[in-house]
Amino acid sequence: MTTVDGKPRELTPCDPEAPLVAEVVKTSSDPYVGRISLIRVFSGTLRADQTIHVSGHGLTDRGHEDHDVDERIGALSTLFGKQQRPVSHVIAGDLACVAKLSRAETGDTLSAKDDPLLMEPWDMPDPLLPLAIQAHSKPDEDKLSQGLSRLVAEDPTMRLEQNQDTHQVVLWCLGEAHADVALERLRSRYGVQVDVVPHRVSLRETFGDRAAGRGRHVKQSGGHGQFAICEIEVEPLPNGSGIEFVDKVVGGAVPRQFIPSVEKGVRAQAGKESPPDIPSSTSA
Repeated sequence: MTTVDGKPRELTPCDPEAPLVAEVVKTSSDPYVGRISLIRVFSGTLRADQTIHVSGHGLTDRGHEDHDVDERIGALSTLFGKQQRPVSHVIAGDLACVAKLSRAETGDTLSAKDDPLLMEPWDMPDPLLPLAIQAHSKPDEDKLSQGLSRLVAEDPTMRLEQNQDTHQVVLWCLGEAHADVALERLRSRYGVQVDVVPHRVSLRETFGDRAAGRGRHVKQSGGHGQFAICEIEVEPLPNGSGIEFVDKVVGGAVPRQFIPSVEKGVRAQAGKESPPDIPSSTSA
């Protein structure tokens, strides 16, 4: 266990009088109540109407937002089968339900507002199956964003991706059964009908070795006409270097006013054929 800035802290005892340390062990959504968080209290006492600190949870690469905020605990209840019994407080060792915690997700740590702590994040398996989806209709499109955010909040093993290259919404799942459960929950629990579409892979290319090319421009529309020859060499640069344009024209062989147009055409073509951050070097 650590503080929110990473400093080690000794484990607190399982004592109702110790500092508060609790964890969200499950998140679900009720169509009438909204988000419901199942909390396990490891030490201290959690009280209704108490303001606590939410810390977590190291899964930003899966579409889960890191949390470092204060939230107010509403009504507390304990579970007895399907029944929820209201209580005023829960002590170390107890399980309790808290409704409408807007920021806390599964795996987050709840602690005292004036002494925020962070428990070690859960070790989750990596989702490897991509599921590209799109809304079935316009009403579904309006509800899709909220449904996906609730679905990902419930399941820390799921990753939500908004691919900027292919412009697809992709749910990364653990397997086919996991994907089927996700689609069923979207439909039955959140009222969102989606269509599964082929997943497009964003391919990236770069130059493997030095190469050269020559282009000719001939245009006769009356008068003197137009004629130009452009010679270009390309070669790879270290990864992440971007595109570098080098002018090797010497002695004024080509008027200076034409060089920016050549560079503009090179960069436009590079951005069209491959992402603009592909490392390459171009000389003209």
